Amino acid sequence: MASELSADAADPGSHRESDEIVILRPTDARSDLLTGLDRKCDRFRSVLVSLRHTAFSPTFVKSLDRRWRVGEVADQVGRTSQYIRTKEKSGDLPPPPIDKRGRRIGYDLDSINRIRDFAGARPCRGSEDEPAVVAFSSFKGGCGKSTLSVHFAQYLALRGYHVLFIDVDPQASATTLFGLNPDYEDPVTNVEVLDSDVRLEDFLAGETEEFGVCVRPSYFPGIDIVPAGMNLNNAEYFLAGNIQSDNSLWGRLRDGITQVWHNYDVVVLDPPPALGFLSISVLNAANALVTPMRPTTVDFASTSSFMDMLRDNVYQLTDSDWRLPIYYHFHTILINDFDRNVPAQREICDSMRKIFGAEDLCEAVMVKSAAIDSASKEMKTVYDLSDPLTDPKTHKRCLSYLDAFCAELENRIRRIWPSHQEDLREQAVI
Repeated sequence: MASELSADAADPGSHRESDEIVILRPTDARSDLLTGLDRKCDRFRSVLVSLRHTAFSPTFVKSLDRRWRVGEVADQVGRTSQYIRTKEKSGDLPPPPIDKRGRRIGYDLDSINRIRDFAGARPCRGSEDEPAVVAFSSFKGGCGKSTLSVHFAQYLALRGYHVLFIDVDPQASATTLFGLNPDYEDPVTNVEVLDSDVRLEDFLAGETEEFGVCVRPSYFPGIDIVPAGMNLNNAEYFLAGNIQSDNSLWGRLRDGITQVWHNYDVVVLDPPPALGFLSISVLNAANALVTPMRPTTVDFASTSSFMDMLRDNVYQLTDSDWRLPIYYHFHTILINDFDRNVPAQREICDSMRKIFGAEDLCEAVMVKSAAIDSASKEMKTVYDLSDPLTDPKTHKRCLSYLDAFCAELENRIRRIWPSHQEDLREQAVI
């Protein structure tokens, strides 16, 4: 790029005796910078439009196509296969659909929930129990919080709970996994896909006082979602500019959640991987935390810094004039993306087991799995799949690790509900 240098540029071969540093700056630096950024944005945009046209065709509607056999349904509902068949024959329950050959296709999740409701087998919270608001929080990118939070929400829905998923990350990875196309404008009509919805940033910025208008149903039965997009960054700027003059903004997300949480058993939050006002708003809104950590030295150090920040945040916001009622029923660390073939990772895991007790560290470990990567490549989760996209053993192994982690979190949630204490004691969970 041909451009003039500033007039006081020094001879590259000379040495200056003073401490003054001469900056060699093109005279048209701003123009060149913007031109380069425009070029990169346009090229990224063209590829993104192409990818999203492929992934989100005009007729694309994501659905849960997974089906379960009657024996699997019986295990999930806690009734026998004979009980289900008998109720179908008596007309109390609709039978599953059949294919052209007269064979049963299997039960979808809506059908399973109808059986649960008929049998009184929903594992929901009691009417007097406080809903769990679980945030997957860390300011280290790549720790897997979005993937884990989506799978956890879906696990709960498969178990029969009512779940609200709130994506507070402008990158909107979780929103995309739920089949929604964030921030996309049709190049012909120039209309945003989500333009008819009031969004989370509108609520956080005070443009609406009703949090419920930000909520929309998802393709996954039992889960509603508050989607995210790049415009959520506007809420970050709004909070940064106004929170000192209006301290109530620290608790605005929490106040919004309490408007609607009576409709749900569990609220799952996915914050951005950064230390900003959105992240702190999530920490203030949650009543339970999960911190995913990859077993590497860098991630261990980052998690340590996150703990320092979290402690300082709680000190400041509870000891100040604001006196926000911040509390967590539990805060646990999850070792995620663990590669058993790496000795250094095994050493870190062993060390973590020695220094942390059961309340601070999940017993379950999420092992690195090609099944999750293969599913996300198809814009799916492992819980979406009826048939594995990888080797069946790999898929089954991944499911076992996911189920173990999610079941452990489910039990931690149930411990905070007084209505579940007797069942937990009978199951020897407490």
